[in-house]
Amino acid sequence: MEDFYTPKSYRENGFIIIKNILNPQEVEEFAEEIKSYFSNIEQKALNNELVNNRIMPSNVIEYFPQALAIQKNKKLISSISKIFPNKPSYIHSLQLMFNVDFAKWHVDFGSQLRHKEYNIDLKEKNYRLAKVGIYLTKVPKGFNLPSISVLKGSHKFPLFLHNLIHVFRFKLPFFTYLLDFLSVDLGRYLNPGDAVIFSSHIWHKSSPKNKLLKKLDKLVFYFEAGEFKTASNYIKHNSGRAL
Repeated sequence: MEDFYTPKSYRENGFIIIKNILNPQEVEEFAEEIKSYFSNIEQKALNNELVNNRIMPSNVIEYFPQALAIQKNKKLISSISKIFPNKPSYIHSLQLMFNVDFAKWHVDFGSQLRHKEYNIDLKEKNYRLAKVGIYLTKVPKGFNLPSISVLKGSHKFPLFLHNLIHVFRFKLPFFTYLLDFLSVDLGRYLNPGDAVIFSSHIWHKSSPKNKLLKKLDKLVFYFEAGEFKTASNYIKHNSGRAL
């Protein structure tokens, strides 16, 4: 049995799974709140939320206080503090996503890699940032939870190799099949209410929903966590790109 549940997994594999951040009742209530949000005429979900399959952060704050409460979870805080012992911080990107589309292979620090004017040192040991995902989808017994597939240990790759992979996945049609073959589907290890924390340097893709599950929503709540210095650089980078 793979040990993906300790800080050692984050260091060696680039991710860690935390079980039972939410209990089954909390998962059910959260999922129902998301669904009712789009059926409540008074709340008026924005058209771009429907198009982009995600609720705007401002509306997450206004209508989903339980999302912010997750960030106070003691088990989650303990794990993040062990991964980022030097001033652990949250970034309130608050990505509450539903019916998540299939996303191809990528690294979350990819845009930073292409805009080095905002980021002096992007080596993994110095650029300390991760994404936190809380999965809310309920699936029948025997099916994997739709989540993400990861290339274990790829967070340790040198920057030139990240650049090569970025080029190869566009230039060499077979290359993504190699990544698929080498990857781990974390849906095999996750249950609704579990969290996964994965490095911004790890190569990953979203796991597509099984065709037999097409009537089920794919619900996930994402935000970033990291060391304070990196979190500050990340916010400045995003602000610079927006200007």
